[in-house]
Amino acid sequence: MYQADESLSQGQAARDLRELAARDWLSPYGETKGRFYAPGPKMLAIREEFAGRAVPLRDPYA
Repeated sequence: MYQADESLSQGQAARDLRELAARDWLSPYGETKGRFYAPGPKMLAIREEFAGRAVPLRDPYA
C-alpha cells in the first residue's frame, strides 16, 4: 500500500520500510510476501504518551 500511495519502486519502498524497522519506528512480522509492519517501540511510546495526556470528555447531561 505504501509503495502504491507514494508511487515508489518496490526497491525504494522495501528500503524505506527496512530503515524504519532498523530505527524502531516499525516492527516487521512474517517473511517475504507475507511480511507486514506494525508500530514499533518508538511509535508505541509516542502513542502511550499522547494517550496519557488525553482528558475524558465531560458528559453534558450529567
